[in-house]
Amino acid sequence: LQKFNQLGLKPALCDIDYSLKFHYPNHVFYGNHSEVYGNHEKVFIMVDPKDHCKIAEYFLSKGSFVFLEKPPSTSYKEFLSLVNKYKEKILGISEIERYSPVFEGFKLTSDTTRIDIKRLNKGKGYINPLWDLGWHDLYLLFSLNPKLSISIEKISEKYPFHWYVEGILTFDNKEIPFSLETAWNYKGKAQREWHIHKENGRKIILDFLNNCIKIDTLRFRKNSVDKLLLMIRDVLKEEYSKESIERALKILKILEEINPP
Repeated sequence: LQKFNQLGLKPALCDIDYSLKFHYPNHVFYGNHSEVYGNHEKVFIMVDPKDHCKIAEYFLSKGSFVFLEKPPSTSYKEFLSLVNKYKEKILGISEIERYSPVFEGFKLTSDTTRIDIKRLNKGKGYINPLWDLGWHDLYLLFSLNPKLSISIEKISEKYPFHWYVEGILTFDNKEIPFSLETAWNYKGKAQREWHIHKENGRKIILDFLNNCIKIDTLRFRKNSVDKLLLMIRDVLKEEYSKESIERALKILKILEEINPP
């Protein structure tokens, strides 16, 4: 809502906690999505993922463009049905980390020997750390190369709400091992990093949390950006990536096969 305000917009609000209406007296407020009548050009939905498709269906049927928080569903089949019915052009999935300056211009090259990813957060989400946090890194991986495939070979829970995944990235006839470590309620220092190992023994670290890139002993800080504002602005300008739907379907299929919610 703060970002909409920055853009000079005053959207209608909807929340099942109707008491919130009194905190936002200058906005049109609804207590349930079914109360919202008429055509709304764009609808942003950020609720429990199990309800995403149901609410999206309501607004898509009215011709609205719907922008969904990730994950867009807890079921590959349910989301695929929604996509097939309403087509990709009127639906988008949140991929906020694609707007990170440390990811800008990064390419997955054939001299990469391994990638280790850590996304360890202090907070807690809806489903589990892999679905709620690892989702970011999976769409980033898929966005690097449209022909890239991801296979998961091992998944384990190191501690409660602390998941560790190992697998293989395949692209251009090359296989690269990777690991993905995610955690809720993490007791240590929060981390959101990619450790990219190269054939020559060098290592590149993309630090999404502190907005910097480390190459061996060198550290390069990137200019900070408002990722959420940039993403929302692209959606409103109809310049958002149409590939977000395809990536979401790939991720749902992988996660549902290895760890159903």
